[in-house]
Amino acid sequence: MKSERISHPDLVFISLNSISAIPVFRLIVNGLDRSLFSNITICECFLDGMSARFQFKCKYVDILHFKDAPSFNNQGVREKITKYVRAVLCLFKYIKNNTILYTNDLEILTLSVILKRFTKTNCRIVYHQFEAIERENANFVKRISLRVLSAFPGHELALFPERNRLNLFLELINGHVKESFVFPNTCHPKAGRLSDGHSTDRLRIGHIGNLSLEAFYLAELVEVVKFLKHTHLEFIFAGIKNKDIENYIRANIPNATIVGWLDHESLREVYEALDVGLVLYKPVDFNTDYCAPNKLYEYWSFGIPVIAPELKGLVPVFDLPLKGKLVDFANGQRAASEIQNWINEKQYERRKELIQHFSEKLSVDLFIEKLQSRLKTLF
Repeated sequence: MKSERISHPDLVFISLNSISAIPVFRLIVNGLDRSLFSNITICECFLDGMSARFQFKCKYVDILHFKDAPSFNNQGVREKITKYVRAVLCLFKYIKNNTILYTNDLEILTLSVILKRFTKTNCRIVYHQFEAIERENANFVKRISLRVLSAFPGHELALFPERNRLNLFLELINGHVKESFVFPNTCHPKAGRLSDGHSTDRLRIGHIGNLSLEAFYLAELVEVVKFLKHTHLEFIFAGIKNKDIENYIRANIPNATIVGWLDHESLREVYEALDVGLVLYKPVDFNTDYCAPNKLYEYWSFGIPVIAPELKGLVPVFDLPLKGKLVDFANGQRAASEIQNWINEKQYERRKELIQHFSEKLSVDLFIEKLQSRLKTLF
């Protein structure tokens, strides 16, 4: 008897935002074995300068097209209505048998679950959360979405950047998801400066990305620096866009090197020059308190340990001294003492060991393989 040929599923990525602008998402799409899928479609709001087309053959559906991020962030009522109408039309088209629907939007997830039940298809739905959902501060649409998802199970797989967010979401929807796991905002390991130890007695501490006094522990860092006893500290700040912040840093950390925006390839030289990295987010809202940002994994991928605040999203992942040190930046003298002890232990010299750990435990390839194995089981 001739065996029946089973076709590969279609894979459809859909978002009300610019999903292709998310670094880890681009790594996922490029890393998946495309031979497993009959077709790949990407439906999103495309932002010039932020979104980017992939180099392989796939179908693009621009729900809306924006000139830049400010125009996206200042959408009018008409644009928002148009966006939702076109997204729903896409869902009607792509929610069908032998399809995997992959979204990072709670609203799209909810609409997909409703339409799947209405059409009675065997479409499989995957939710990948990048922005945390907090019931107390959620808008009306998100609150309705949570109610729907807590009442009606409908998606097969859910991914979250860190454990706390996963647990919170499962609590919000009464555990109505068949399978879930943590997929951190990680990247590939880098074959940069691998040698342990230093050719000079300078200790280079750096921050990558823009800063502000309101959303970052910048003023607190200045106080910490005053208490540090290391006499050969060198600070590097890359990606500073605000001239007032640049002047503030120069006035308070005189030996700091400050550079403006750099493309990703140019940043490699900065990463390779650093001995210690900084993450300085303040927990100004739920998302920042529960963040484990891509920048953290970029540092680690180069073998750079990180000094960071005691955010809820960071506590679970700082499980080894070679990864760095979490401190209370609100207490400058205590934070400086803890950092000083960590420096004296020379944990920052374990660069090669950290890169090896990253390759074995944190490389994005490991999580793409895990995701791919789960996608294979959906049909």
